[in-house]
Amino acid sequence: MPRILAFDASTAACSVALICDGNLDEKFEVAPRRHAALILPMVDALLQKYSMLLSDLDAIAVGQGPGSFMGLRTAVGIAQGLAFASGLKVMPISSLQALAQAAYEKTQHEKVIAGWDARMSAIYWGAYRLRDGLMQPITNDVESTPAKVCLPEGDGWFAAGNAWSTYVDDLLVDVRQGFIGQDTEIYPSAGAMAQIAVQRFENGAAVDPIEAQPVYLRDNVAKVPAQK
Repeated sequence: MPRILAFDASTAACSVALICDGNLDEKFEVAPRRHAALILPMVDALLQKYSMLLSDLDAIAVGQGPGSFMGLRTAVGIAQGLAFASGLKVMPISSLQALAQAAYEKTQHEKVIAGWDARMSAIYWGAYRLRDGLMQPITNDVESTPAKVCLPEGDGWFAAGNAWSTYVDDLLVDVRQGFIGQDTEIYPSAGAMAQIAVQRFENGAAVDPIEAQPVYLRDNVAKVPAQK
């Protein structure tokens, strides 16, 4: 099994995980606005625990979003820097896919609507379904108003993420009633991301560091100052 370092800063949570010789180890902390201060110490702690150097890794995985603008910039920038310095490739992973994977591992629900509060009365969301042990997308991740969220065909959809409590009153009635359950306290995690990354790596999906870029979905976030 490949040795992969993964980290995510797409939400208020900051997490780093290491898969080494088939073992998964993770550091996780909900720490708003402290991602930049926490990621590298977490990385160092895990590598030291297993007496590893960056050069001993096979690849680095990083949460590419959607999510917090500054969190994504921080995480992707660190991933690029570490990868360039150690000659590694990078696997950008959807933070919503990591959220769906974390939800599956906690609840064993195989059909998940992952949703995160995008602020400004909007939701980042995507539909995921279990295949070969991992949650895989059946729709593209999108940003929309809560009223435009719709369930894919079929029953048994579980809602994961803070969007479903933040905007519960704004969802369509058939969407609210269509969820078989929900957990709004689950975060995207580096541990879930690392497991997705193993399959990506084995399928040859790692890219050069320069190709790893944040996915904001809301394109005008970075343009707001220029528009004022």
